[in-house]
Amino acid sequence: MRRTCLILLCLSFAGMPHAAASAIDYNRDIRPILSENCFSCHGPDESGRKGKRRLDVADAAYADRNGIIAIKPGRADESDAWLRITSTFEDEQMPPKESHLSLTAAQKEKLKAWIDAGAPYAPHWSLVAPQKAPLPVVAAREEASSPIDRFVRAQLAEENLKPALVADRATLMRRVTLDLTGLPPSADEVATFVRDRDPRAYERLVDRLLASPHFGERAALEWLDAARYADTNGFSIDGGRHMWLWRDWVIQAFNDNLPYDRFLVEQLAGDLLPNRTESQLIATGFQRNNMVTHEGGTIPEENLTNYNVDRVKTLGEAVLGFTLACAQCHDHKFDPISQEEYFRFYAFFNTLSDKGNDGNAGINPGPSVQARTVLRSTEAPQLHEQIAALKAELAQPNPALLKTWEQREQPVLAARGTNLGVHRVKALKVSTPNRGSGFEVEGENLVRFRQTQPMAAFDILTELPKLDAPITGLRVVMHPLPELRGGGWGSGPNLPARGTQVEMKGKRIASKEASMEEGKGSFVLTALAASAEAVPGDQVNLHLLRQFSRVTANSWQPAYPPAGILDPRNESGWSPDLATSGSVHLTATFAQPVHSTDTPFLNVQVNFGHGKTLMPGLIEILVLTGTD
Repeated sequence: MRRTCLILLCLSFAGMPHAAASAIDYNRDIRPILSENCFSCHGPDESGRKGKRRLDVADAAYADRNGIIAIKPGRADESDAWLRITSTFEDEQMPPKESHLSLTAAQKEKLKAWIDAGAPYAPHWSLVAPQKAPLPVVAAREEASSPIDRFVRAQLAEENLKPALVADRATLMRRVTLDLTGLPPSADEVATFVRDRDPRAYERLVDRLLASPHFGERAALEWLDAARYADTNGFSIDGGRHMWLWRDWVIQAFNDNLPYDRFLVEQLAGDLLPNRTESQLIATGFQRNNMVTHEGGTIPEENLTNYNVDRVKTLGEAVLGFTLACAQCHDHKFDPISQEEYFRFYAFFNTLSDKGNDGNAGINPGPSVQARTVLRSTEAPQLHEQIAALKAELAQPNPALLKTWEQREQPVLAARGTNLGVHRVKALKVSTPNRGSGFEVEGENLVRFRQTQPMAAFDILTELPKLDAPITGLRVVMHPLPELRGGGWGSGPNLPARGTQVEMKGKRIASKEASMEEGKGSFVLTALAASAEAVPGDQVNLHLLRQFSRVTANSWQPAYPPAGILDPRNESGWSPDLATSGSVHLTATFAQPVHSTDTPFLNVQVNFGHGKTLMPGLIEILVLTGTD
């Protein structure tokens, strides 16, 4: 694949005018002019064609129609198209005035030279097999330069320009390292290269950079862009998905120097190859990068149509070099693609088994597979050594650090409860996206949840009491209800009871004595947020979120401590010890106090994202003055 990139680079230089290749080229010089100014009226689209005259194919352009030939090879002065282009009569001029298009003098010169040279047409550039261009002739002193340099020098001579001065070795080293890895070299690497005067030092440097795993990371960027790579679904709440497995495949393909034909085949049809591998299944993620939605108000059939239109567009632009999307509504006005051919491509993708509404809760839209990354790395042994060293360091307490911590915490402990006051607030409203029932304000300061769901976020708008003292924090109280499971606080299944082994984040945690209330319903509060404003709002103001300096609770399970609410991931959170009787509460202290006279409305958002309907039944919001 590296060789393919080099060939394409050489061909791009070969396409430039220079002493050895100064002839007019249709795809390079003429097609863009005709496509921009003529093909909308005289191109492939039959419905948009004017005067039944085509200029996009040779036979039609050369045809004699009642003695009028649009383009007569070798004779611009007898070609009707050229005569119209140069006409001084407004009703004959092409492009017509109402099109608001015009040709520059240089474009007219190219068209005339092309017609006089025989008006040779060529297939669309993306359908022409690459051909090795002859090396241009350069001055004898420059013949020893690389083939690419010879193309560059020939172009410079054509433009009457001189090459820039040779870069110093430090600059050269920085340029090639950034080009091949996307990362700057270290100071030691630069110094080593500057000192190395071996004639092959630069060649060795390039070989080392090509062998770096970072080469694939840099080389993959353009392909990831062309394939519209993303790790989120795009629509609705833009939930996450694990497309990085496909990204890793692309990176490894460049690092393995995978041949370009295999690079494409495995991405377009890896699942159809005989004896397919897990790697080839991952490769097909190329056409799974499209945006998807799970928003309930959309029509699944319409979504599937949009997904497949996106896949056709991406295939055309990234692989074929065509803007296939134009032919969705009509025959392409510029490229040789009919509407019928477009829907042949579309029909292929329209046989897929994906769903119109999918990808909720941060999962990959189906169909999907469980797979391991194909990305190989030499960093694992070094990382394991670093982890082992850190664990050994953490296993030996540092007396100085411990003393500093004790000195900091002792005043905090001594100040606990100073001037503590707990105050009720007035609950005005509770709301959540996509639902309008199943919850309600009860009385003046309670919120009841009558329905449960795996994940939910509720915004509770409250009015603060008029207090002279600053409000230092908020308290969320969960009350038990007799109708809930075992008279607990939530309707979800009870979490692992104490006395069992709890597995949390890869570690097994032994809890305390066995609980007599294993059937008690519980909840997990996964995140908490609050904002205070002078006017009431429907939800927390993300621009005015209050920071929490500490969180405490009157009860918790070892695997679900109060600090779990500071980590917004669904697997963390706070949940009370099942052996606790009565109400349980969590208190969050504000980093900066709230003054109810200035901001009398407090909006509190409570999140329950742990799954398994682990939601409470009755919540009360309180605020604090003094020290928790």
